[in-house]
Amino acid sequence: MIDDNAFTSLERLHKLKTDGVITEDDFEKAKQDLLQGKRKPQPQPAFAARKADGELPADGDFFAWMTPPLTR
Repeated sequence: MIDDNAFTSLERLHKLKTDGVITEDDFEKAKQDLLQGKRKPQPQPAFAARKADGELPADGDFFAWMTPPLTR
């Protein structure tokens, strides 16, 4: 079964194909990789900025991004 992240990625790939950014062959290869679970891992932000509940601070909240590394 395909998960929501893979489905969203597939929709983005389809849009890139219809916009002419990628070829039909590139789309088919990426689609097969997604359906077979061969996705590349998404880069994760540094762990130092994560709050205790695992959430990341808002993008514009600079104080929240600076505080955790300084308190350690």
